[in-house]
Amino acid sequence: PTSIAIEIFEGSPWTHSCMVVRSKDIGLKSPIPSLLVWESNDLTNLSDVIFKDKKTGPMLVDLKKRLETDMSQHVDASFALRYLYTERTQDMFNALHKLMISIHSATFPTFLEMGVEAFRGRFLHKDVKRDNYFCSELIAQSFMNMGLMSTVNSANAYLPKDFSESNKLPMINRAYFGEEIKISIE
Repeated sequence: PTSIAIEIFEGSPWTHSCMVVRSKDIGLKSPIPSLLVWESNDLTNLSDVIFKDKKTGPMLVDLKKRLETDMSQHVDASFALRYLYTERTQDMFNALHKLMISIHSATFPTFLEMGVEAFRGRFLHKDVKRDNYFCSELIAQSFMNMGLMSTVNSANAYLPKDFSESNKLPMINRAYFGEEIKISIE
């Protein structure tokens, strides 16, 4: 029901956004999988690879397991990715890792909280408290902390559709996204 409401509100098929992260880039080593997903949602079916807990909100999880569980539980039906073109630096990765650690206790907002927070950010240009994060808010905050996205808008102003190729994000420092690549998960 939440995804359907987001699709209607946005006028877009995209209801979730996340970031694929290589574990080595943020200083994590084996046995942690090499490809991870930095996301925020209301699912509790996977453990965070750093904290080993299952909770709602910001989590760093195994990419392969996320795709497998989403497909087996019919959570998502369509997938796409966009490659981030930028010069990657250790300072950028350190900022991302620091954010991951500092906000791990945050949760996922209720549907009403998410709607109010998105409305406040998008239409009233007001920031909100940071004890919970919805998916696109988390990704926008991550890019801001990494120095790749303008802070002219608050993180809660962004919706999943904004990360699709139908919109142009205010990226800075010569960072930009490639075209949307639709992928099929078999």
